[in-house]
Amino acid sequence: MNIEKVLIDTDFKLQTEILSDLSQFKTALTNIKTTFELLEIGAFTNDVFTDIKTNGVTKIKKAYFAELDRQLDQSGVKNSKLRSIVMQGTGEAINNFSDAINQLVNVRPTGGATCSRNRFLTLNYISFDGKAFIIAESDKTLILDTHCKTFLVSEQDKETYQVFKNLQTSLIAFSALKEKLGLPENEYGHAGQLIEQIINPKNEIIIQSIAWINGYRQSRIDNNY
Repeated sequence: MNIEKVLIDTDFKLQTEILSDLSQFKTALTNIKTTFELLEIGAFTNDVFTDIKTNGVTKIKKAYFAELDRQLDQSGVKNSKLRSIVMQGTGEAINNFSDAINQLVNVRPTGGATCSRNRFLTLNYISFDGKAFIIAESDKTLILDTHCKTFLVSEQDKETYQVFKNLQTSLIAFSALKEKLGLPENEYGHAGQLIEQIINPKNEIIIQSIAWINGYRQSRIDNNY
């Protein structure tokens, strides 16, 4: 059964804040690229970066030692002990790369002390364009659609939202009436406070309130308020 979703809000400000989290990945991303290039097994590309995000160090570590084997064969090094010593001596580079991956996957953006959002940029939205780490336009759209839009899905959601919309319409009209009748903001600034003078706990209109509300402005004039 197809469920019709109703879009009620798109938070572009939240999208902008999520995109700004990229700066908090900068150090770890730079370190990934630098330590990979020190392995000297090829250029750092977006395909390489995607593989790192998907598989961690596993495939690249395998490729690194395969390249060392090839170079040793090419150099004519046949002695197994000598080959083992060479392999062990080159382990620091791959260990540094592995540490850089761990640093990257453990980055957790924060919005600062005053941040109230609970959605942040994750690594899967970051790519490499050959020069810099970026968030592609397609991923910006995906972030907006996935994290910054609010939908009504269930029939109960839709019913509740409609009641809230009706209440909002009534409160807007009520605020206009309040302004028309000269009710001061400092005394009845919050609509709920004034509604308590008009609607009783049984949701019945307090009839006497009509005359009180309508005579409020004149009463204040008469009493020199």
